[in-house]
Amino acid sequence: MKRLLFFAETVTQAHFFRPFCVAKRLDPARFEIHFAAREGHRAAVEKAGFRFHPIDSLSSERFLNALRTGSPPYDLETLRAYVRQDEAIIAQVRPQALISDFRLSLPVVSERHGIPLATITNAHWAPWAKVRWPLPDYSGIPGMGFLPLPAAKVIFRLGRPFSFASFLRPLNRLRKENHQPEFSSLGDAYTYGDVQLLDDVPGLIPTQGEPPVKARYCGPLIEDQLAGLPTRWPEGWDLSAERRRDRPRAYISMGSSGSLAALTEIIEAIKSLGWEALMATAGRFEAGTLPPGFRSAPMVPGALCASACDVVITNGGSAPCYQALSQGTPILALPTNMDQYLFSEALERKGLALLLRAERARANAIAETVRRLAGESHFREATRAFSARITDLRAKSVATQALSELGPVSR
Repeated sequence: MKRLLFFAETVTQAHFFRPFCVAKRLDPARFEIHFAAREGHRAAVEKAGFRFHPIDSLSSERFLNALRTGSPPYDLETLRAYVRQDEAIIAQVRPQALISDFRLSLPVVSERHGIPLATITNAHWAPWAKVRWPLPDYSGIPGMGFLPLPAAKVIFRLGRPFSFASFLRPLNRLRKENHQPEFSSLGDAYTYGDVQLLDDVPGLIPTQGEPPVKARYCGPLIEDQLAGLPTRWPEGWDLSAERRRDRPRAYISMGSSGSLAALTEIIEAIKSLGWEALMATAGRFEAGTLPPGFRSAPMVPGALCASACDVVITNGGSAPCYQALSQGTPILALPTNMDQYLFSEALERKGLALLLRAERARANAIAETVRRLAGESHFREATRAFSARITDLRAKSVATQALSELGPVSR
């Protein structure tokens, strides 16, 4: 039996659910699963039959605030503490392979101990991806918030290499302390591993030549049932005849990292259209008094909601967007951080979504964009075709096969 040790750096919900869903797909007769995450995930991990190991992780609030202000989320002392914690668990478990989702200390640890590492990531961060670096929400960056958008884009283009270097500096200082070669780019650090388990569909993100052999396109990794998320309607939501309705409907889910400030504009936009709405709050806000035809709950069956709606409105991150695409539903993305922009811009280029800047989107623009997504048939045709590709990839169980094959490495 192969012993695997998963690490989830849970700065957002997706960084827990992705490795958790990968672990849930594995045959317990062939794999002994150990799972390291923040203490709050103990119940879910143990309910799944895995052995739980508590670790420290940056809070979502601290992580997202660092991104908003353009500051590096991790300092050297935090990364050193992570290494000590990771190594203590490894000494106890003695795993044959490590699986990481954004645990940035593991490249150092895996090299120190000669343990193969699989990294769960998105293709847009890979060094071989061909991306244009978009300007994220800059309203919280000191000295930039007052700038008009064209000026901010110029300053960002000039300053981005220095900003990325500041994010990379503590990671490379840690590697230097451990006599390991430095990363040449932030993408190298985010995607380092003997195997890259890509939470993506091939062809969505353009590449510079062929991706390396170690890159495995797994398709969307999060599935409601595997993640332990709701798969039935919340109590009191009588939507058994969801397709037999008089009004169009939107599903609104800004996740654990989307802009709450944009929600007021979104609600006003959907109200002005005369649509119904289903809302997932993720426990981040109290819905309060909503317009007639609106329903909200902290946790909802996302795929079911997407299938019952005409448009999905979300933060542009890969997890909620793939949920919508798996049901063939067009997307309005309102991203804030770089990761969300990279993914949602790729969707827009493929005709699967439309994008509005979250910090600038107003109700009238949101309403007009929603109207386009619902009214122009090519969006629905494109998302339905993409849905079929997701179904095909999931059937191939790429992540399971890659972990089965992952063995001793020589670096």
